[in-house]
Amino acid sequence: MDASDGVALNGLEVSLLGDDSQANVDFHVEDSAAAIASVLATSGASLDGAEHLVVDSGDTTVQGAADIQSLSGIYDASSSAYTVSDTAGAVLSDMGTGAVIDEGVTEINVTGNVGAGAGVQLGQLEDVSLDLATGYSADINFNVSDDANAIAQALVTNGNGALNNAEDVDVDGGVVSDS
Repeated sequence: MDASDGVALNGLEVSLLGDDSQANVDFHVEDSAAAIASVLATSGASLDGAEHLVVDSGDTTVQGAADIQSLSGIYDASSSAYTVSDTAGAVLSDMGTGAVIDEGVTEINVTGNVGAGAGVQLGQLEDVSLDLATGYSADINFNVSDDANAIAQALVTNGNGALNNAEDVDVDGGVVSDS
């Protein structure tokens, strides 16, 4: 069933628990990332009563992914497949919580261009995710746009391959000397 039906059944289960502490409504939710994240953002724990939750497609933000994954015990990452799209700041700030590096997240799209420094960090995040013992990896799509000096400095400081994971690197001005 979809997320909105899940909310209704969750509400029924909660009302029945008031009359009978043993009451249980057995239901499974499968819907898009946007639909599930929207339901969770507006009504909090509205799907906690589900026995199983699968995200079957779509796109959500880092916060939406974190909300979906917070339903531990019912969220099935291995059966889920969805995209996270958000700013570089949101993706990078999530490094500690791990919502974007999740088995159910098939792709991460960084919105807008990023500077060379953020590009290096995003590339490192993508590389680190390839080494996780879990057997899955993140594909982070991002574009770098910065001046020649910032790009050169990022490459000198972090190695010539530091921006290899970027989809596109655009130099938007500046001059770099060979000395």
